Amino acid sequence: DYRTQMMSLYVRSLAREYELLSSEIKRTVELFPQDKDQGFGATSGHVAFKHYHELREKRLNLEVEQSLYFLEETQP
Repeated sequence: DYRTQMMSLYVRSLAREYELLSSEIKRTVELFPQDKDQGFGATSGHVAFKHYHELREKRLNLEVEQSLYFLEETQP
């Protein structure tokens, strides 16, 4: 069925996007300055940045889960 094939392709591309973004986020969070530098409150910035990217990761996980659920439901 065409719809199932397209959804399967979407899930694979979403999984790949998740892999890429996840590693990029982890690398960026690790490299984000955590000390106060030149009067800038980097610690609070680091916490906010990390929280934002954790939410992004949760959203991607949810998209993958919903797509997989759709695929399971459409399988005969």
